[in-house]
Amino acid sequence: MPSQRKVAATYAIEIDLSHESGLRLKISYELFSKQVGGYDNLNFTKQDHKNYLCTKRQRDMEHGEAASLGRYFSCQLKENPSYYFATQLDCKELITNIFWADARMIIDYSHFGDVITFDTTYSTNRDARPLGVFLGLNHHRETVVFGVALLYDETIESFVWLFETFLEAIFEKKPITIFTDQDATISAEIKFLTAWNEMLDKYDVRENKWLIDLFKLKEKWAQAYVKRTFTAGMKTIQLNECFNADLKDCLCTDLNIVEFFTHFKRVVNQKQDKELEA
Repeated sequence: MPSQRKVAATYAIEIDLSHESGLRLKISYELFSKQVGGYDNLNFTKQDHKNYLCTKRQRDMEHGEAASLGRYFSCQLKENPSYYFATQLDCKELITNIFWADARMIIDYSHFGDVITFDTTYSTNRDARPLGVFLGLNHHRETVVFGVALLYDETIESFVWLFETFLEAIFEKKPITIFTDQDATISAEIKFLTAWNEMLDKYDVRENKWLIDLFKLKEKWAQAYVKRTFTAGMKTIQLNECFNADLKDCLCTDLNIVEFFTHFKRVVNQKQDKELEA
């Protein structure tokens, strides 16, 4: 009977742990049923399980996104005073852009931050806001995270704020090289300019505005011009693409802001554990 169904405190703890570990509701509910020998022996249904999580989400966000976010960052600072975070507010005092880097990220940057890659991706949170991640390689060529940002948009103003904030977090130590998705990498076995001109003639695109503007920036993306630039063996933003794939395996778009941060931290911890294994 509905009046007799109840999610006991012991199961509530297990539900919280399974949710924070990224287990889907269907899988965690089935796990609970196997522990007690079948669904009939559980004192709650799958819907009760779902309702418990919905109520918990409402509790977590009862004071609003800004207050909940502030409480989350306060907890992180208590764990480690070196935790860094910054938020940007709009004219209505609403949070627009968020940047954060834990102590491990800042230490990793001091060792491996000569070459970084930066990219933004969508569909990692409920509001479909761009997520920007600064990545690099450590001495085992494992991916390391240097800093993360949840942006309101991808305007010049947002990126200016983000990069200035990132520099402040890493004590103004600028990287030697940055790879972004706006810089294409072209490799050719013959002289670069010859190959470029042949391509323009072959496809009759000498008047193409996008190619003309791209060519003006050739010193930033053409391999012929960056041979003497230290890149730590990287040529593209493939690190970000792989990291984004890992995120999509562990995150779903219906997470609230606090759940998003909790699950993202789990993904970062997995990357850091790989360095210990190496």
